[in-house]
Formats: sequence, structure tokens, C-alpha cells
Amino acid sequence: MPKVAESSDNAVPLTGTYWRLVELAGAKEIKPGPRREPHLILGTGDFKGSSGCNRLFGPVTVDGETVKFGPIAATKMACPDDGGQERRFFEALEGAEAVEIEGTALSLLNAGRVLARFQAQDQPAASE
Repeated sequence: MPKVAESSDNAVPLTGTYWRLVELAGAKEIKPGPRREPHLILGTGDFKGSSGCNRLFGPVTVDGETVKFGPIAATKMACPDDGGQERRFFEALEGAEAVEIEGTALSLLNAGRVLARFQAQDQPAASE
């Protein structure tokens, strides 16, 4: 498992955890998608997830507290207007430079600024 800045001994692992998107670019109102909720699951060297409509996947590199997603691939399904949430989700992944886990919360950071925050939860049966 990669080393990650964990501020709690009870922090959940970065890899293998279902991370549900709960905050994006400062907005705490996340719109659920028509097919699934926005989320990420990180593996060793790769990730998969959903923007809520389109599935996303690709390589991820974690070294200490630093992280790099991409190139990011995604399906191209026709989606209802989500007010730009999907675009902001991709921008957060592409812009992330660091990760931080506090208990059951995962933050993606750039220059100390939170781009996206996720909450660990049990993986729904119908997810990725």
C-alpha cells in the first residue's frame, strides 16, 4: 500500500476503498448521477470510478503524499446536464498533486487547496 499522509491511526487505506465524492471545488452539494454516484476506487497503479454518468479509469501514481492521475479515460455516454459537475470532477483529478486521509475522509489537494473530498463507504453492489 502506498504511503499517504494519515493524521489518524484509524484512517482507512487509500487503495481498495470505495471513495464517494462529497465535495468538489468547494461545493458540498454533489448531484447523484443517473447510473451511479460519483466515486473513485484506487488500486495499485490504477484507478476506476464514475462521474455519476460516465465511467472513468486510468493509471495513478502515489509516492508518499504526492499523487498523479492520468491520462484519464472515460466512456462517452449521453448524460443529463449536471451543471458542469463532471467537468469539474475531471479537472480535480487532473489537477491533484497530493492526497491526505483523515479518518474516513480523502482529500485531493493542489498547493494545499482542496480540489475534491471523498468519504469512505461500503461499495454498493452495482458499482464498478
